[in-house]
Amino acid sequence: MNEKKTFKRKLTNTVPGQREHIRRSMMTLDRLRYLLDKHFEGKQLLLARHLGKSEAEVSKWFNGVQNFTSKTIGKLEAAFGESIWPVATHHDGPNAQE
Repeated sequence: MNEKKTFKRKLTNTVPGQREHIRRSMMTLDRLRYLLDKHFEGKQLLLARHLGKSEAEVSKWFNGVQNFTSKTIGKLEAAFGESIWPVATHHDGPNAQE
């Protein structure tokens, strides 16, 4: 059985909250890989140097399911110059920006 089928089978057998966490983590990872390719030639080492981190630490971010903090996401967004987690806003709410 290939990896995708195995992953989908395991994902199906998880509880809904955990399933959502895994789904969002995988979407984040896909976005990070895209931005890494686009801005750092696909090289984790270049991103690590830009952030002042070790290559090992950055490598952990790209392998497996991570629980990124908003602080880390903010640093990555600054490094890439692009959003990683888009945020929906309500245009008619109390915090609406005009």
